Amino acid sequence: MKTEETNLYTYEPVFFNPVSDWGFHQIFGNPANSRLLRFLLNTIIDDKNISTVTLRDPNHQYINVEGGKSVFDVYCACDDGTNIIVEVQMANEGNFQDRAFAYSAMAVMDQAKKHWKYHLDKLYFIGITNFCMFDDQKKYITRAKLCDLDIPGKSIYDNYLQIFIELPKFVADDSSLNDERDKLLYILKYLRKMKAVPEWVEKSSEEIRMICESAKFDQLSESEKMECIMREDEQIRWEKAVEHSLKQGRAEGREEGEIVKQREIAAKMKSMGMPVETICEATGLSPETVAGL
Repeated sequence: MKTEETNLYTYEPVFFNPVSDWGFHQIFGNPANSRLLRFLLNTIIDDKNISTVTLRDPNHQYINVEGGKSVFDVYCACDDGTNIIVEVQMANEGNFQDRAFAYSAMAVMDQAKKHWKYHLDKLYFIGITNFCMFDDQKKYITRAKLCDLDIPGKSIYDNYLQIFIELPKFVADDSSLNDERDKLLYILKYLRKMKAVPEWVEKSSEEIRMICESAKFDQLSESEKMECIMREDEQIRWEKAVEHSLKQGRAEGREEGEIVKQREIAAKMKSMGMPVETICEATGLSPETVAGL
């Protein structure tokens, strides 16, 4: 069945979304922008002073009856050996904490394969969400580690730390940005809706200015613009599908949303003249399905 074209953007934005999967990887997962990734990590993690950061392969195979692959938004190693996963999540699928633990386990096994005596390097999982995870608290940054339940504040393992940043809880205006963290989170949360770079950015650190510059839509190539709009359209539709599914309490809603998403991606790829084989590999759809789009 032919689908109606429903591009959610009727104009070219000034900035792309820095916390969409595509936008975040474009800015912070780009090897040429290691300085910006280092700035992000040093700003979010209180006890680190990272001087160098190296991107790792974000693709991970996981084991189930069908086989599958998980892709981290950013997976990197610091100069002191610390491994860090950064994951952005815009739609509340209800299982982000489970994913944080599963992704962390994959990264731990990366080390276990090399260190049979299990002398593991420190691991951080940083999750940046566009929804509220902890409704019982007002703070927007939550740090968690393994602790002794019977002794308040007693840590039993210091080599693993989770940091969750809930962007909806971060409320600030231009006049109340007290430090680099406030400025970074303000840019991450609001840049997509801005029409121009705020004046205060010019007085901020060079990294804040570079993040804004890197997110300018008009600096993308035509193919990147197409991919950006396609991926952001896809993500917005997916968020709406997930929200509908959760409200209805029906798991089949998520499955339907995934099928619709893959068909829309395939249709756009086909309109760009990509080979059927490439489209099938990227979406998992059959050649017959792609031919009928």
